[in-house]
Amino acid sequence: MGSSVMLANRLRCYYLARAESGRLGDRPIESAIKKYGLGQFRLKLYILTPDIINLIYPEGLESDIISNKEYKFRMGLVVKVLEQMFILRYNPTLNELKIAGSIVGIDR
Repeated sequence: MGSSVMLANRLRCYYLARAESGRLGDRPIESAIKKYGLGQFRLKLYILTPDIINLIYPEGLESDIISNKEYKFRMGLVVKVLEQMFILRYNPTLNELKIAGSIVGIDR
């Protein structure tokens, strides 16, 4: 489970680069990648349709009134809301954190 606005970059620069260089840590997801190999994982994409976005922002995000910065901020909130819904529904075992967007408890 996880969310990212720049998903390709996150996968390439974090998981792929760390797996190739042998620098994966001990987080559950990284341990699973070491054990099974990155090729055993599948990526599911969920498309944010206007109907889904409107459930969270009924006023819509297409307005010319909001700035690009505000649009990105609001879209980030939409993504976090949906991620939290998936965490609550599926309770993924490889997720250490059960609050979307949280980094509490992770040593960086």
